[in-house]
Amino acid sequence: MPLCNKCKAYQCENCKYINKIYTNEINVSPSFQCKKANIEKNIAALLRQALNLEKIQNVKTNSIVDPIEYYKKNY
Repeated sequence: MPLCNKCKAYQCENCKYINKIYTNEINVSPSFQCKKANIEKNIAALLRQALNLEKIQNVKTNSIVDPIEYYKKNY
């Protein structure tokens, strides 16, 4: 989905049933799924940095937690 193009969280839970219930779309995740996936990504990056594994893969935390809110503010 175009909404997901700016997102860097790749471990999203994409349940078509949940998507349809909360967004009325099959391929669009609800906001709470996006927030959860981005929080998990940011925590994983902080843990990797704390364990000094940053040298293996340069992962930075993302200030965009909810791409829907980002879209509302910027478009």
